[in-house]
Amino acid sequence: MLREVASAKDCAYADVWAAEGCCDHVIHQDTCHANKIGNLVIAHRVFETIVHAAPGIGANVRRRDETTEWTRHTAAARSVGVEGGGCGFGARS
Repeated sequence: MLREVASAKDCAYADVWAAEGCCDHVIHQDTCHANKIGNLVIAHRVFETIVHAAPGIGANVRRRDETTEWTRHTAAARSVGVEGGGCGFGARS
């Protein structure tokens, strides 16, 4: 029901209940609140929802990353044919 209401109101909806997956190990001993792991799972779902609802965020990060040292090194490695793009994991097979 909440997903439908959010959709009707053109709002993003983060289903944190589903993110927890009915896993007891993400619930605090008080049996009501999320524990530290549960809070991370909830935060991930909220962030994922925001990113999907606002594609400009990804475009902004992409623009910012175009000029980083890592991007320059990765592009240089790829231009000389280094496998793996210089990500530190070695050649890919």
